[in-house]
Amino acid sequence: MLKPTSTVPAILQMLRENRFDSAIPVVTQTLREAAAESPRRLTEVAQPLVRWQGFFKNTAEAMASEPYFRTVHALVEELMG
Repeated sequence: MLKPTSTVPAILQMLRENRFDSAIPVVTQTLREAAAESPRRLTEVAQPLVRWQGFFKNTAEAMASEPYFRTVHALVEELMG
C-alpha cells in the first residue's frame, strides 16, 4: 500500500487528466489513512487535494469534477470532526 504522501501526486495527476471517478476511491483511502496517523497528517495530505484548481474546457468537464469535490469536502469534514 502506498503512503499518503506518495499517493497525492498520483491523485493530482488523475485530476489533471479529468479522471475524477478514478480519483475518488484513491483519495478516500488516502485521506482515511492520513487521518488514522494524526489530525496534523490529515491536514498535510488534504491541503493539495482540496486546493487543486483545474482548468476545464467546457461545462461538461466542470460538472464531471463535482462528485470529486463533494466527496473530498465531505470526507475532510467527517474526518476532522
